[in-house]
Amino acid sequence: MMSRNDDTTADAGATWTDAEWLSIEEMARVCCMSTDWILRRIEDEVIDVHWQDGRRLLSSRMVWRVRRIAEIERQFDADPHLAALVTDLIEEVHDLRRHLALRDERP
Repeated sequence: MMSRNDDTTADAGATWTDAEWLSIEEMARVCCMSTDWILRRIEDEVIDVHWQDGRRLLSSRMVWRVRRIAEIERQFDADPHLAALVTDLIEEVHDLRRHLALRDERP
């Protein structure tokens, strides 16, 4: 249940790019979640992980997704897969709105 992400995602005043990778511990710290929580979501295939040199890394673009999943789980006592689905839908609506805005800007 992975989602498409933009090349950059603005989050709390920071801009993350594809070139930035975070360890599980760094992602947990940035998102104010435990490493166990991150690991369980990776095992549940709710959060995408990249293997490099024997280490599991997460794209910095995933910060928004991880925070949103955690927020939905907490607010609605939602299952991780349901929270990921809702997050996917939110991202899709955002992408469609951006696409429509770009289309409207064309001459």
